[in-house]
Parts: sequence; structure tokens; C-alpha cells
Amino acid sequence: MGMIGIKVVDQAFNASIAKIVRKYISESISDIKLKVINGEYVYACDYIDSEGINTIIAMKQDMETNGINSEIYEHDEITTIEFLNNLLASYKETEQQIELEIDDEVLQEPRR
Repeated sequence: MGMIGIKVVDQAFNASIAKIVRKYISESISDIKLKVINGEYVYACDYIDSEGINTIIAMKQDMETNGINSEIYEHDEITTIEFLNNLLASYKETEQQIELEIDDEVLQEPRR
């Protein structure tokens, strides 16, 4: 599977960045600083990790609120919060469909 991640863009490392990232992950400030300076993802998760995707959305919104320029990437291409919300919605729909199919299958099983 692919990765989804968030990077700080065109910004020198500062305390606001460290505070926001540390709010979501417990990484050392020096590691966060290196990631920002090197243009790496400050946080990344697997494409199917709903909790991780929600973390990226929240982190992006916090950064925007604090005037920090950041970008979300999906398979190394810039993407949007809207795309991630649609992805989460499709995961939820799939989960609900699977539950319905399991319920139907259980109801069709002969009793012993």
C-alpha cells in the first residue's frame, strides 16, 4: 500500500511547528527539526490507516490556523483534505457494506 504524509513547506523550523507536531506524535524536537529542514514528512501513515489519516487532517488544520504552510501528499503527489475526507467516507461505506453482508450471511446459516 501507499503512504499519505504531511510536510512543512518553505518554512524555517520554529517552536510553533514543534508544538503542533508534538501534539499528535511523540517524536523528539530534534527529529522533527531534521524532518522540516530536510523536507521530509513530519508525519506519515499507510493509505488505509483511518486513524492516521484523521491525524494528518487535524495536523494540517492546526498548521493552517497557526500560519504554517504545509502540504499533504498521497503517493508522493500533493493532495487535499477533501480527498482524504472522501477516502475516509469510502472506507466507512465499505465497512458498513461488509457488516451488512456478514449479517445477511449469518441470517442465512441453517440452525443446528
